Amino acid sequence: MSKKRTFAFYQVYENDALKAYLEDMALKGWKLVKIGSLLLTFESCEPHPIRYCVEVMEKASAYASNQTLPLKRYREFCQDAGWSYLGTNGFLHVFYTEDMNAVPVETDHEERYERICRACNGTVWQTVILFMLLSAMNLYSAWQKGSLLNSQGVSILLLMTAALWYAGGFLRWRHRAKRTLRENHTLPVLNYRTIRRVNYLFTGGILLFCIAIWGSAMIGSSSNALYVMLIYLAVFALLMLFFSVLIHWLREKKTFSRRTNILIYWGIGLFLILLITLGGGYLLLRSMQLRY
Repeated sequence: MSKKRTFAFYQVYENDALKAYLEDMALKGWKLVKIGSLLLTFESCEPHPIRYCVEVMEKASAYASNQTLPLKRYREFCQDAGWSYLGTNGFLHVFYTEDMNAVPVETDHEERYERICRACNGTVWQTVILFMLLSAMNLYSAWQKGSLLNSQGVSILLLMTAALWYAGGFLRWRHRAKRTLRENHTLPVLNYRTIRRVNYLFTGGILLFCIAIWGSAMIGSSSNALYVMLIYLAVFALLMLFFSVLIHWLREKKTFSRRTNILIYWGIGLFLILLITLGGGYLLLRSMQLRY
């Protein structure tokens, strides 16, 4: 039985688009079998209709397992109604059924709107503030050098673009949702094909910007310094991927105490900070040695 994996890059307010995508994949002969932190895994099947429910629920604490009592009760409610639980990605919880007559389990549009706004108001503005702080740090560094035509200038442009894109998407959806709720008592349904194209273009743009930053920072450096930088970035990316999958697995499959989860998450965070600090310092010293 062949498998296919696609990226799970969907915002909270794109839950209906994810639902449409999964149902379209089923009609093409691909059934969702696993939801990861980064990827959706499908298995081949006979093309047939499958109903999906992508519910927006309160996200568990960063220190709590996804196996909390309220989530267990909701899953039991859905299972009693004929829906099977598949998994979660952040605030999005996915259920499915092959019974076309099963009772719908989605919440009403007004309640879903409130849940989406509560979820996005925290994550969106936290991300924007973080990006702005990083932009300010890069702006100060560029000011010290007396020019924006360097790696710091490119970093500022990248961070500002990402912040505006991330916050702007939610603000546009909220404006449309208010209007459709007032006029039709429904929420706007986004086209998943458009979302996937935009996500691919945005990801490609980030990669191009990163390459530009790396290239401009390494101008004048020796080839050995470039190789060291490339290896460091590759190792760091692999570690980030590994820890992302590990945290998702710990929360989804295991039920640890709050204290244990705090130790795990803070331990991982401190390790990454230490890696960035020591690795960055080593690269700086190494590049200076190789240059002189």
